[in-house]
Amino acid sequence: MQLEFRTQRLQRAFHDPRRAVRLWGPTVGHRYIERLALVALEPTWDGLFNIRSLNLHPLHGRRHGEFALRLTGGWRLIVRPGAEPGHIYIIDVEDYHG
Repeated sequence: MQLEFRTQRLQRAFHDPRRAVRLWGPTVGHRYIERLALVALEPTWDGLFNIRSLNLHPLHGRRHGEFALRLTGGWRLIVRPGAEPGHIYIIDVEDYHG
């Protein structure tokens, strides 16, 4: 899967573990990189739903069309299918409990 990032901040965090840890702490930062590395290995969007550890699920309401992947605890990675097949668009990392 080809990763596309909404912001350079998200892209830089994926390529630099120290930056990811500074942004979200060690647990979430490392999990962000691990999850995206796993996503990048899957060739199709539909195949992501078969990876149970991702817990990929659709969001509702104003987030209709977006999906969440579990990172850890209350943290999730917000994504949507990319404009082209085999692409995924990384939108944000958020703590949905806070």
